[in-house]
Amino acid sequence: RDLDFSILQQQGQLQLQALSARIGSGSVAANGSLGPGDLDLSVTAASLPMSLLSRTYPELQASGALDFSGRLTGMPAEVQIAGTFMAVDGGVLHQPFTRAMGTIAFRGGTVSLEQVEVRNGKGLHELEGSVSLAGGPIDLRVKTQGARAEDLVAWLAPGELLTGNIESEVTLGGTLDAIEAEGKVTLWEGSYRGYLLSRVSGDFRISGGILTVREMEVDSFNAKAIL
Repeated sequence: RDLDFSILQQQGQLQLQALSARIGSGSVAANGSLGPGDLDLSVTAASLPMSLLSRTYPELQASGALDFSGRLTGMPAEVQIAGTFMAVDGGVLHQPFTRAMGTIAFRGGTVSLEQVEVRNGKGLHELEGSVSLAGGPIDLRVKTQGARAEDLVAWLAPGELLTGNIESEVTLGGTLDAIEAEGKVTLWEGSYRGYLLSRVSGDFRISGGILTVREMEVDSFNAKAIL
């Protein structure tokens, strides 16, 4: 069967003794207090299809398989989730990954991330901060090593013709509908709008759809410039 559960009422409290459910190709198990009042459940998930997130948050364009271990607490109308996760072979916000793992919490439409590592081949992103999925602010710090520029611009600057390898330290702000970014970046063995680049390094900012650079050193094989 797809769902099995056992509930016990004890001293005015509803106790979920055990729950197991199949969701797509994955599974969920839970136990703990159902109230009345606040929920307090221990939850474990294995190989959950991340595409299910797209039903509520289509802008994430989520894919892959998710493992999670943590707690579900709070009032039924405002559930809070916190725990550790690992996701494999998918993508979020145009950013592909072979493996992502760390600590995650969800409350009031905001996802908080701690010590999160996202890997895709040789590329690595380290994330700390929060992202609102309800139109609120983003406050996210991202350190990147060996990632592809094509993947990053697909989210931060859609349509921009930038290729190459990237290392960067960036602070993201704004909202999911209007991303702002500021930080330091180094790009090598790439191109920008068809112009070949052996190396580019400097500070940049994206705000209101406008890219601003400062003290940007550009090495285009036979030509060098500072912007």
